[in-house]
Amino acid sequence: MRSALVVLLACAIGLVFSISPTFFATISVFIKPLAAEFGWGRTQISAAVSISTVGLAVCSPLLGPVIDRYGPRRVIIVATTLFALSVVSLSALNGNYVLYLVIAAAIGITGAGSNAFVYLSVLPNWFDKRYGFSLGIAMAGVGVGQLAGPLYANVFITEYGWRTAYLLIGLLILIVTVPNALLLLRDRPVDAVQRRQRASDGSGIARSQAIRMPIFWLQSFSFFFVTVAATGCIVHLVPMLTDRGVSQSSAAAMAALIGLSLMIGRLVTGVLLDYVSATLIGVVSFTGCALGVAIFLMGASGFAIPIGIVLIGTALGVEGDLMPYMVRRTFGMREYGAVYGLMFGIFNAGIVVGPPLMGASFDATKSYSNGLLALLVMCAISVVLLVLASQRSHVATIQPDPQS
Repeated sequence: MRSALVVLLACAIGLVFSISPTFFATISVFIKPLAAEFGWGRTQISAAVSISTVGLAVCSPLLGPVIDRYGPRRVIIVATTLFALSVVSLSALNGNYVLYLVIAAAIGITGAGSNAFVYLSVLPNWFDKRYGFSLGIAMAGVGVGQLAGPLYANVFITEYGWRTAYLLIGLLILIVTVPNALLLLRDRPVDAVQRRQRASDGSGIARSQAIRMPIFWLQSFSFFFVTVAATGCIVHLVPMLTDRGVSQSSAAAMAALIGLSLMIGRLVTGVLLDYVSATLIGVVSFTGCALGVAIFLMGASGFAIPIGIVLIGTALGVEGDLMPYMVRRTFGMREYGAVYGLMFGIFNAGIVVGPPLMGASFDATKSYSNGLLALLVMCAISVVLLVLASQRSHVATIQPDPQS
């Protein structure tokens, strides 16, 4: 029998090499090498993030019912193998921009099955009272990956070139995540704990009911808008810093702060969720994201740069814990995978908007200022929507949480 801690470790390891750390977090380091090789603009290159995220956004809701029926582990094993091969295929780019977008779409589609929402769908079967804590530990894997991703990608590019870098990243994904899922991960316990949990799994709201409730859309679009802001900054962070005179290596090192702040934010949030209002945590962190964007908008330099990075990265980390927690608390376990998958798809749609918005701002004006201003407004909207959602929570909550 697998213990809950072993399963939790497997989820954290898998998320270190999921799509967010290995593709989204590293593409900022690849923007200038690809532009130099093929003469593409930054909007064109960062469009790969949007295309791949469309795949995530479309496939996540479709995978939800599959996970509810067959379990996350089978989905992870198949999807991770295909995801690794898709990343490897980037090393064969020949300057055909359509091929680049096709590969990006394949990365998004296959990455959906090995992303956070699939791994986190395992945890409600293993954790009850310490569910928030388990979310924080598992999602810290994404933080570790996003801390390491820009660093090892930059080393690979510097030492071997960008083609070999993508080849090595894909192989790293394959040789770590597939054995991890095969040997350590299990969908649910097989003892009495499982029987007790199954008895309560039928409670909750079906997806068809959830989508008719205003609270679902308020929560979903709050996550959407803050994701637009955070990912818009993160994807363009390295070129934004190098445009201000920061060296490529220093910019890559600063980009690694995103991963560190994600990791810390998720760990702290996971602990706090078992004791503190989820709404309060979200409002504070999303307001912090707005402050981080404002720092860059005002022309941050020196020590202000890492402060802005940490505030933005922390917000993205916090929402990664808040989303599954709020789904379970508000809508229950009846169709957890289906409801979470749909909300996760809407969340990922934010990644479709943010990076090209910033890229278009630069390509049109040779400045990120207009894009940053738009992102600041979206941060404010996300805070308002989250507050409105909390006012409706008493109507919908399946497992009442007087703190939320």
